[in-house]
Amino acid sequence: MNKQLRSGLAALALTMLGLAGARAQSPGGVSPAAWYRADAPNSLFSDAGNTVIQDGQPVQQWNEIQGNGFNLSQANLGNRPVFSRSILQNFNPTVTFDGSNDQMFYSAPVGINVIDRASGSLYAAGKIQNVQNSGFLGFHASMDYPGLHMFNTAGADRKLLFFTGGPGYQGLTGDPITANSPFTAGGAWLNGAGATAAYAGGTVSFSGERVSYSGTELQNTVINTASRDLYIGGDNNYGQFSGQLNELLVFENRLSVDEMDRVETYLAIKYGSTFAKGTRDYKNSSSGTVWSASTNNGFHYNIAGIGKDIQGALDQRQSWSTNPGQQLLIGSNAELQSTNAAHSSSLTDGQFLVWGDNGLAKTPGVALSGPGINFRFAAIWKVQQTGTIGTVRVAWPAGLTNLKLIQSSDATIDSSDPATDMTATQIVNGVSYNYADVSLADGQFFTFAAFVQAPGGVVANLLMWHKANDGVNAAGAKNIWKDMSVNGRDVTQNNNAAN
Repeated sequence: MNKQLRSGLAALALTMLGLAGARAQSPGGVSPAAWYRADAPNSLFSDAGNTVIQDGQPVQQWNEIQGNGFNLSQANLGNRPVFSRSILQNFNPTVTFDGSNDQMFYSAPVGINVIDRASGSLYAAGKIQNVQNSGFLGFHASMDYPGLHMFNTAGADRKLLFFTGGPGYQGLTGDPITANSPFTAGGAWLNGAGATAAYAGGTVSFSGERVSYSGTELQNTVINTASRDLYIGGDNNYGQFSGQLNELLVFENRLSVDEMDRVETYLAIKYGSTFAKGTRDYKNSSSGTVWSASTNNGFHYNIAGIGKDIQGALDQRQSWSTNPGQQLLIGSNAELQSTNAAHSSSLTDGQFLVWGDNGLAKTPGVALSGPGINFRFAAIWKVQQTGTIGTVRVAWPAGLTNLKLIQSSDATIDSSDPATDMTATQIVNGVSYNYADVSLADGQFFTFAAFVQAPGGVVANLLMWHKANDGVNAAGAKNIWKDMSVNGRDVTQNNNAAN
């Protein structure tokens, strides 16, 4: 083969490799050194890497999905977390740690490092069940070199602590952590970037709310053989994590602000958590804005979305906010399924539909006249669309009479705004929903309306309404006394012998 031909083939090979690399999928388009996903096919095992895990089984091995070999394991059956396709976070599978003794780790062989730890970034996403002192992702059994912890420094409140080994417990975020809440947690650092060469610069992020350190708060991360192992789910200082760890990421470098935004957007949309309380832009893998904090100011509560970003590894086909309380559910292409993976209608690369509400009550309590309706929700949602999504299925839990979807070009909802019947029903994961198949335009507002009855027609400030003729006509003891208001505050008593 002549030299010119060899050179041409080499150039072609490099071009092909470059194209392949350009399309490589990574969270938010930021390449990790290690990546663990509960929804990655054939990456979790009920044994030492041979038997793919099934719903409800303990996890013995959790493989790093890029094939780097940094596989997490737990040999002791009693210390294994549990994988689930029925306990979901935003319709994605989960891995639950019991808060008592569950833990997994990668024991690094001689000469192997996940990262060199002179710089790096750690991220975890999931749901916190019980708030308790714990570690959930870090290096060394203590998760101190460095690691992410839940820790209280004063009083009962616990905050995210990013710890590099000292001095003190200063790498904290601002707001306290609450139970039964979705989260993303991150810590990024660079040794020598603090006030002197002995201190690290760092940024700690809890669901997008960030605190940066550049003084003497974080000492440089210790780099030695004893602190190379990677642990998740608990440490030997603070204790065990209680809740779900559904995705974990380790990066070689301290991420920039833009890179953190892209990674946290990916995690927030995928798992239904609200990024930075709606105060920061949601960004795709190309740093394009798919939800503008300034444009959508006032509608920054319970943000959720569907979208596809191939380079950013996102393919969320149906979604809701996983914040506490009743939430809106939307699926692409007029479809809803029990899981995101079962949803057959993938979006086109680059398409996003993101929505948030105004934080008001999600019950019909504002007067609105119209055919078959008399009150609308105080809550109003706003949409930002990137690309043309087309028809989506908008769903709300069944139980209201004559439920309708009201769409508007502005935030002033009145009787002139078009209303779409939501008489059709569908059961999703055991819950019945009313739904409508509609198109939601970029910048559009919408809410729900229904026909509401109340004693004497007085709906305002009605908290509960219980009456003997609540529609349950069977004689004998009743274990549920239905709340006839729209608030769903049923009274229950399952012990017939109780006084």
